[in-house]
Amino acid sequence: MTVVEQAPVAISVRGVSKVFGTGKLAYRALTDVDLTVKKSEILMLVGPSGSGKTTLLSILGCVLRPSSGEVELLGESITDKSEHALADLRLHKIGFVFQAHNLLPGLSIRDNVALPLEVGGQPRARALRRADAVLAEVGLGEKLRSLPGNLSGGQRQRVAIARALAPEPPLIFADEPTAALDADSGLKVTEMLKTTSSALGATVVVVTHDPRIYHLADRTVSIEDGRIQPAPEAA
Repeated sequence: MTVVEQAPVAISVRGVSKVFGTGKLAYRALTDVDLTVKKSEILMLVGPSGSGKTTLLSILGCVLRPSSGEVELLGESITDKSEHALADLRLHKIGFVFQAHNLLPGLSIRDNVALPLEVGGQPRARALRRADAVLAEVGLGEKLRSLPGNLSGGQRQRVAIARALAPEPPLIFADEPTAALDADSGLKVTEMLKTTSSALGATVVVVTHDPRIYHLADRTVSIEDGRIQPAPEAA
């Protein structure tokens, strides 16, 4: 009898809810969410705008805390961690690709990528070498000294991906990476995210409502009205 080994779990979410505000102004963004993502899996979290996708991603990325429930990343509970511990986790274990890129406009793209590495303790020379290498990987090796404002939307998204991948984190989260891009650019940056993160063995969760890139996922999970929807039954 052949025993099939199961990939270890990278992300475990159990009974997570998130409520913003109190009293009559309270808004429930997530309700009793359960989700498991395996190591090296590329998962796309899909659903309409306002469904709770970004809220869940922000909880996984240690940007928001859940109102209730339990979250484990890489086998460790983050629910009761201090703000300092969460910041350290974001710095060393998580790469986050923001929808709005969040690049520093006064720094070159080289320095935008190198800065988090320096903050994480790498010497500047080493951080710059790593920035150069990862920017070359995403096709921007000739634009190291360019400012973000001088790049196209697709190029800025590549910089954001390079910055997320540079520390070689085991977890990568991307929030609507194709939202501001045309079909061709959106497909290219998502393929780049998939290829480079796969080379690292990273676990990737992408929030999107762009069906043009669904085929790049190992698995898609639908969320609506703050609840994970049952997977459709196979025909």
